[in-house]
Amino acid sequence: MHSNEILYSNIEDHTGVQSLCIFASFDKESQVQKYVYHLLNKLVDELDSHVVFVTTSDRLEEKDKTALSKLGISVIHRKNTGYDFKSYCVGLEAFKTVINSFRKIFHTNDSVYGPFGSMREIREKMDSSGFDVWGMTDSWQINYHLQSYFVAFDAVVFDALIEFWEQYSFKEDYTSVVNNGEVGMSQFMIKKGYCLGAAFPVEQHIAPYLTKVENACNNAHSCMKSMSKPRWYSISRRAMTVNPSFALWKPLIKSGYPFLKKKLLLEWCHLGSHSGDWLNIVSDNFYYAKTVAQASAHRDRPSLGGVSRPKKSRLIQHPHRYRKYSKNWAEFMRSLVTD
Repeated sequence: MHSNEILYSNIEDHTGVQSLCIFASFDKESQVQKYVYHLLNKLVDELDSHVVFVTTSDRLEEKDKTALSKLGISVIHRKNTGYDFKSYCVGLEAFKTVINSFRKIFHTNDSVYGPFGSMREIREKMDSSGFDVWGMTDSWQINYHLQSYFVAFDAVVFDALIEFWEQYSFKEDYTSVVNNGEVGMSQFMIKKGYCLGAAFPVEQHIAPYLTKVENACNNAHSCMKSMSKPRWYSISRRAMTVNPSFALWKPLIKSGYPFLKKKLLLEWCHLGSHSGDWLNIVSDNFYYAKTVAQASAHRDRPSLGGVSRPKKSRLIQHPHRYRKYSKNWAEFMRSLVTD
């Protein structure tokens, strides 16, 4: 279906491997960064998976083709269309004829650093949970869904997964991808009668902060303070509309969550909420993962020369996101370099 968009393909032998992991990637400088290689190695080892690396970067260097092949990782280089969701579809198409040889399919991407925890332990726990489809985190933003950077599908839903891709309309605007892809896929599976859940459900990790908000507003967690809903909107409903990967990153990490979203370390509006704390929160048992994540963040982080400062139009459109940082810009800028 998408063969005309494929620029390069090398499918490695997957005999004897019971899980397929489709890894969607894009790099603005057409590099496969060290944190990506580290994550790929962990996916192969801890998830016991055959990984297919689907990249939409402008180029794929010969050295990376060789390195990925040595790791036993299949590679597909395709045109940059349709975001990560199209990469998931293209990756599945390459194995469609042998899909029944797998017991599980994973959707993963390079939007996270890590792992900073054991994915093997999480998989073992979730395999015995009874969920047909599960993710690392879930969210009630727009509608209930599993966040698409990491989702696992049991064999019982493979036919439904293929059916979803056959009816999916690939669009080029991000909002449609979120609504019809990330949220749409979860809702599609729910309507088919399958059971969905998260290894780190949002309601479990938001609950401790609800009491703080209700009883002592001055001591509320920062994610509560930054909520955009009006005051008359109930606290519990506001709490369930946060993005847990950003708002709850600290309690998630402390409870064994293995990732940090790249945007948390790259975008100035998120940087102010952690100010380098992640280096202390993440255990030194994962020193190499911390090192390559920090190196990647410093490569991709906007310069401090004004590029990272928000445009006035954004301040007007989203004042709730920037108000607390615009009050003391010098202090905020100093916090950017604390890590």
